[in-house]
Amino acid sequence: MNIGEGAALPLSDYLKAAQKLTSLDLRSNILKDATDDISKALIENPYKTIRYLNLAENYIREDNSKLLSQMLSANPQLQSLSLESNILGHDGFLAISYVLKNNHPLQDLNLDSNYICDPGAVLLADILTVIAHLRTLSLIDINIEHVVPAFISKALPLNQSL
Repeated sequence: MNIGEGAALPLSDYLKAAQKLTSLDLRSNILKDATDDISKALIENPYKTIRYLNLAENYIREDNSKLLSQMLSANPQLQSLSLESNILGHDGFLAISYVLKNNHPLQDLNLDSNYICDPGAVLLADILTVIAHLRTLSLIDINIEHVVPAFISKALPLNQSL
């Protein structure tokens, strides 16, 4: 059973004022555009207590990524983010990559099963050279075939946290 888009508004209202919530796991809830409502709520929340956010398998698309990146900027305490099995695509990844490159203190990032492709992998390699806090990075099935050797040889030796 999933909460779907219908329950996202009451959940968003709650998230705007949640004072002690540190972990939010919304995996497999088919949120689609409701992701925007949840992102807005986490932007507006003055307490900024969320440390762990799992949005895997929610059909989050490229057009949801702008608010998602704003949510990341507004929540610098976020340590773990899973966007596994969504539909971020290259443009969606570009939207969140700016926040990541500006040294957002994420420690765990899961981008499995998102169509990032080779241009996104080049950008990700660049980001990995500057992110200082990342401990766990999962990139299974992100469709990067042609730049994998360059990706690994450039990013991994320079990142002392992985």
